[in-house]
Amino acid sequence: MRTILKIKGTHCSSCKILIEDICSDYNEINISNMDLKSEELTIEHDNNLNLSKLKEEIKSSGNYKFINFTIQCSRLQVGFRNCAVQK
Repeated sequence: MRTILKIKGTHCSSCKILIEDICSDYNEINISNMDLKSEELTIEHDNNLNLSKLKEEIKSSGNYKFINFTIQCSRLQVGFRNCAVQK
């Protein structure tokens, strides 16, 4: 599954490294990429990932704020067709 999270407060390469390092601690996350320009964290992960726990850990590590939307897609889908948007 692919999830995209919008995170405000990411402004430098240290933020990117910190957030991606937190993601690497989760066995359920296969790939993570923090894009500073778009302020989006894209993760590819197993269905059993505790997304709330991940968000709390990232928020507590710095002055980060999650924008109220999450996009989740199956890995097999192309683009954003049939993706679930959660607010």
